[in-house]
Amino acid sequence: MNKIFFHIDIDAFFASVAEIVFPKYKNQPLAVGSLNSRTGIISSPNYIARSFGVKAAMPSFLAMKLCPKLIIVEHTGWAYERYSKQFFSIIKSYTNNCEIASIDECFIDVTDLLKDHHNNPKLLAIKIQKHIYNSLDLKVSIGIAKSKLLAKMATELAKLNGIFILDTDDIKPIMYNKEVATIPYIGPKTASLLYKQNIKTIKDLVNEQNQSIVQDILGASYYSTINPFLAHHENNDLTVNRVAKSIGRSTTLAFDSNDEATIVKELKILIKDTIKRLKKAHLWTNNISLTIKYADFKTKTKTQNLRFFSNDYDVIANKILKLFRNWYDGEWVRLIGISLNNLIDESLVNEQFLLFD
Repeated sequence: MNKIFFHIDIDAFFASVAEIVFPKYKNQPLAVGSLNSRTGIISSPNYIARSFGVKAAMPSFLAMKLCPKLIIVEHTGWAYERYSKQFFSIIKSYTNNCEIASIDECFIDVTDLLKDHHNNPKLLAIKIQKHIYNSLDLKVSIGIAKSKLLAKMATELAKLNGIFILDTDDIKPIMYNKEVATIPYIGPKTASLLYKQNIKTIKDLVNEQNQSIVQDILGASYYSTINPFLAHHENNDLTVNRVAKSIGRSTTLAFDSNDEATIVKELKILIKDTIKRLKKAHLWTNNISLTIKYADFKTKTKTQNLRFFSNDYDVIANKILKLFRNWYDGEWVRLIGISLNNLIDESLVNEQFLLFD
């Protein structure tokens, strides 16, 4: 049986929580941000404010010009934490197969739940949606698909407070004409590199003739990005047994943190999972990368070589953890990621590779 994933995202989370904390502002244009009219920045507008053109990261003075009646409230961290915990508590009352993506969104594998809902994922989605709204007064959008990536993209089609099922038959007609920049985890820099190669749409991305270029640009995320779109593609053999150039994984912390122990705990999970994938693919590495995205969205990456090729957990883990501890400067962290690079098939490992870089 094919797996079915839900991506559940709270609509305008910060602004919605602000409306709960300040009920007198409900049904009015509201945004969370800085009250300083000269240097303030909008963090999260509600949908009423968005209808006036107010956007996240917009200067407060410009937002006020677009929407003179805009109400700007300061961040209320305690409330975000409380409602986030309650949100995930409700989700986990349905299943423990839950992957937290950020403070206000998650993925759940609902495959085993469907038999109790007439094998109809929409019935389950409606149930969860109502449960969250009745308990927390928060609206959520739910995307449903056979992969996490497609489920997340389906959520964008579900907003506001909707449900969207992206069936296999819908992938070509609905998704192929979308720009590559709409794919989660493809950032502006990667999208720009693809555009420069005239790879602008998802259809271009999966075109067989473009695969060498696409793989070079996407690197470790190549297969996980391409595969979900190939269900009805004539060239399903794109997932050939080529040696990947790198294997990696990243995670967005549930909350921004500057606690080293918390970050290291998440880092160890990434290391364990990535080395497991390395061994499963029968690959060895002699180069590791560590990426940190800070709370201000500034991103930095450090790369180091191992003295020899290895697939040993202790060798790789100790190298990554040492790199982190020598590098981390106590700033607030939003996302952390690792990548194992310069991979070779274990059949090629010999005494020469083991002794030299």
